This record gives sequence, C-alpha cells and structure tokens, in this order.
Amino acid sequence: HYRVRWSNIMVLKQPGFTLLEMLIVVAIMGALAAAASPFTQEWYNTAKVNEMTGVLQEGRARAKALALSNANVTQGDNIAALLCPENNILYLYAAPPSACGVAGAVWSSRFPGAPSTTVTLNDNNWTTCIALNSLALPSNVAFEGAACPVQRDMSVARGGTNVSFILY
Repeated sequence: HYRVRWSNIMVLKQPGFTLLEMLIVVAIMGALAAAASPFTQEWYNTAKVNEMTGVLQEGRARAKALALSNANVTQGDNIAALLCPENNILYLYAAPPSACGVAGAVWSSRFPGAPSTTVTLNDNNWTTCIALNSLALPSNVAFEGAACPVQRDMSVARGGTNVSFILY
C-alpha cells in the first residue's frame, strides 16, 4: 500500500482571470466607449466638412486657372469657366454645356460625405452654377435659365460642424 501524505500533494492553480474579473473589464471598456462616442462622431463630421471645403477650394482654383487660360476666347462678361454642382458631384466646364452633369467636364469631384454634408450658397441649397469670365471674375450670365450668382457666401455643414467662407 501506498501511504499518501496530504502535505506532499501540490495543488496547481492555473493562471488567468475569473469570469467576474472579465465582466468588470468589459463593463469598464463599454462605459469608456459610450463616453467617447459623441466626440468620435464630431471628429468625423469635422473631417468631412474640411474635406468638402478642400474640394470646393480646389474647384475654385481650377475654375480661375481655366478662366484665365480662356481656351474658348470669350469676350466681356461671357462665361470662360463654369463650376456646377449636380447629384453630389462638382463639375468644371470650359464652355457652358447643354445642361450641368453632361459630358464635357474638364474636371469633376464627388462631394465627400454627401448627402449628410450640405453645401449652401447665399443661405440656400447650392443648385446654381458659378460662372467666371475671362478675367476670372464673377459673371452673371444666365445658365440653365438662372443667372449665375455673383455673391458667393458658402457654408458647409454636417452634424454640429459648420464652416462659412466666401468663394471667389
């Protein structure tokens, strides 16, 4: 017979966490994530507004360069460059097309974050084109039945983030 002495038996304890400890850690992480969520959404909104503002500024710069190059040799206040929004895409034309959004654009860019990111022109949703003459100055020549606005107070908004500027 073997005689076993209980003092010689080693009890092995496996390392790790108990279920209760794991539940506490998950609850703390959940609380931190819930507290940070509004800040994360606002950062995302700010990023999309800044991205949209960048697209508008690039479109403006390209429109000015196109107008000054005056490829169609326009005279006076006639349109040398046309910047148009259509279906959340910004189009740039060297000559007025039959309608905005058709073939012939020399440059285009999607509106980042659309339709949640909104762009207004002179306190209205931006639907009219912006026209420049051969001196890269605002032209008020009519396009698609509406005079192109000379005043260009722009605003880009998403969520609680709003950026206003003048697009020359």
